[in-house]
Amino acid sequence: MHVGPALDPFVCGPTDAQVDARHDQGMNLLTMAPNPADTDDLAAADAAPDDRPRAVIKGELLQESEIFGGLSDEQMKRVDELTSMTQCERGKVFFSPEDTPGTIYFLKEGRVRLYRRTPEGKQLTIAVLDRGAVFGESRMIGQTHAGVYAEADEHCLLCVMPAGHLEVLVTEVPLVGLNLLKFVGQRLQRTTELAEEVAFWSVRRRLARTILELDERYGHPTMGGGRIVNKTFTQSDIAEMCGSTRETVAELMSALKKQEILSTRRRRIVIEDHAALEKLSTEQ
Repeated sequence: MHVGPALDPFVCGPTDAQVDARHDQGMNLLTMAPNPADTDDLAAADAAPDDRPRAVIKGELLQESEIFGGLSDEQMKRVDELTSMTQCERGKVFFSPEDTPGTIYFLKEGRVRLYRRTPEGKQLTIAVLDRGAVFGESRMIGQTHAGVYAEADEHCLLCVMPAGHLEVLVTEVPLVGLNLLKFVGQRLQRTTELAEEVAFWSVRRRLARTILELDERYGHPTMGGGRIVNKTFTQSDIAEMCGSTRETVAELMSALKKQEILSTRRRRIVIEDHAALEKLSTEQ
């Protein structure tokens, strides 16, 4: 999702403590005291700084994108000419409704949260994006995000391309156009699936499916044989992901904990009974 202000490669956002305090206000998933014995469950440590030349890092990022899949070295050089690379620190809002639209982002590292503001000033999360995501404001990728803010939920490394440059690239490299058709088609299919889930699935089933998808993206095994989602999400975040309200999600999470299907450790969700959660995700 994307808007096009010029980005400072080394912008500074709020401190981790400030961001954590914001996330904890009235909607923390943590309801159990952390157990010191569980520290080994948090298996994914922060990666070491990447000291390679920026041009190398940028090239690898672009090659990972499905939009540029199958391109030759010469064609990738042209892609490189039409893009730039930037970094955003955690908490930085790098586009907003006030910005001029017309930019596409390729997320190399980190996590981005997209949200809207209600008339009362509350933030409503509409998507959480990970490495490899392509987002922005462009008809060519089937996205428009009026009223949307993008915030770096972690330190992020992004490649940035003006939407007009993508149009130029499609005329020069037809394979990019074919890849775009596949990309937009997959996105439309997922949008249809989500609409069907909201219309026909119970909230409990949608919640179970959402947690399983988070496990697929961020999960690690625990010492006790369960699975821990090694990223923090508030109940409001999860409610937005599964198309419900924070109050309903809080009630359902509490019930799943009583059934010993879920627990929480250090503000992270732990799946204690994966089979039971799978069963809930397929209930009619």
